[in-house]
Amino acid sequence: MFPNGLGKTKHSVLLARINAEVGFKPYRSEIVWQVNVEQAQKYLDNHSGVEN
Repeated sequence: MFPNGLGKTKHSVLLARINAEVGFKPYRSEIVWQVNVEQAQKYLDNHSGVEN
């Protein structure tokens, strides 16, 4: 748990609001994907634009 019994999501929302109010802007953002190697290879094989 986080301070005052807040869950992580609610805590993050409150911090984001405070940051916006004092003028902080996002510096960077990232998204991490996880995929099975065989599924990725099959997708690439079917969408490469090159016929086998």
